[in-house]
Amino acid sequence: MSEIRTVEDIRRRSGWREALEERQNYEHEKRKRELAEERERQQARKAREVEAASTNWYAAVDSRVHEHLKNWLWNAIDDRIREHLKSFTNMYNDVAGSVIGKFGARARKELETAIDKLREEFRVGIGRLPIAKTWDPDEVCYRGDVVVCDGAVFQALKDTGKTPMADHPDWILLARAGRDGRTPNFRGGFHAHKKYRRLDAVEFDGSSFVALRDEPGILGGDGWQLLSRAGSRGATGDAGPRGRTGVKGERGDAAPEIIGWHLEPTTYRVFPLLPGGKMGPELDLRGLFVQFCAEAVAPAADAAVVAALKDMARG
Repeated sequence: MSEIRTVEDIRRRSGWREALEERQNYEHEKRKRELAEERERQQARKAREVEAASTNWYAAVDSRVHEHLKNWLWNAIDDRIREHLKSFTNMYNDVAGSVIGKFGARARKELETAIDKLREEFRVGIGRLPIAKTWDPDEVCYRGDVVVCDGAVFQALKDTGKTPMADHPDWILLARAGRDGRTPNFRGGFHAHKKYRRLDAVEFDGSSFVALRDEPGILGGDGWQLLSRAGSRGATGDAGPRGRTGVKGERGDAAPEIIGWHLEPTTYRVFPLLPGGKMGPELDLRGLFVQFCAEAVAPAADAAVVAALKDMARG
């Protein structure tokens, strides 16, 4: 039998197409058996991972990511292999098998590298606290979820639909809601007859005080705390330079014209009459008349009368 060196030599031989199809069918069946064995191994591995996931949700997540990624990559590999088989149908079978084998080995290596990288990233992410979300009574929270409820932060210890509470076995309290702080309440000047409460701040004689308790008592006692004391008057500073003369303003309105006077003898008041029947501001002359009488009768009147007249003038 002569040695076959080219594809044309193979084509010249009788029955070459049947041999090629038989070889392709054999490789296809072999590949199907390998895929079936691989699926059986995946199912067994999946069963073990599901059993381990019942006690460790991290392992469950890792297995599901691993499974989905591997299935997706294997499907991509199968599609690529089928495409290469179709393109190499008319080529020598040994050459096609070699190419497919190299591609499969490279694809498996890339798959293992991708899985290792994903697993490492997942391990790094395990140490981080999940992002907190607002608790929804219509949703189920899973183990490790962090939620905010009534101003407090909780983390689920297991899968639960219960309301987050500090003493609930399904939850652990991470941070409790705080209370509003109190600030001083400024009450203005101090009055002895007013009631004061804790943190009321008052002012008295230039100093400020804050109450240390409710009903602190007399200002300056142990119920009050001095905040600031009135300072003494400082020294008078040097006179500054004389400023520039201001600009002369516009001419003002003319003064109202007085056309007469309205007198009230009983009250000693006088009102100027203005044009249009209007009355100007009153002039109270009672004090002047009383002062005049006191001075006029002073030499002859009794001292008590003079004093009474002067008091009337002042009042």
